[in-house]
Amino acid sequence: DLQFALQMYESAVALDPDFALAHAGIAHVCTQVYYFFERDQKWIDRAIAATQKAGAKGNDAPEVRMSGAWVDFVEKKYTEAIDKMRAALENNPDLEGGYYLLGRALFEAGRYQDIVDMTEEALANAGENYNTTIPIHNALGALGKTEALKNFVHREIAIFEEHLQKVPEDARARVLLAHK
Repeated sequence: DLQFALQMYESAVALDPDFALAHAGIAHVCTQVYYFFERDQKWIDRAIAATQKAGAKGNDAPEVRMSGAWVDFVEKKYTEAIDKMRAALENNPDLEGGYYLLGRALFEAGRYQDIVDMTEEALANAGENYNTTIPIHNALGALGKTEALKNFVHREIAIFEEHLQKVPEDARARVLLAHK
């Protein structure tokens, strides 16, 4: 849960104030709390401060860039989020949640074809993360590519089923699969 994750990252930076990836983790959790649960500016302010601390020592790790991209995304600065995610994924194409965030930012910016164009790359690098499929699915629908969407649904089902073999208790994956 997000509260536990936040406590874990806070403990890590208490032990090592220069632990950039833990600061990036704090930023990520704060943006998630803001976006999904509590639209209070304090979460954005906290995420911005954590992102600044993460990058203060010149740390340019993909996770640090992604924390900044999440801040941009929740602040509806989609172009900035897209640019940061592309740079982060260039350094680490297997960045956990990277293609998901890039896809979401592209979708919010109305750049549906860009999402479709990155489908194979995204699935090759992050195909086990079923969240990666969601912006692709939505972009195909937004573009009215009904035949391509039908074909993609078969790929999605396989990704969800493979995930559920590994993590059968994932209720969200089960709900998303049920809607296919």
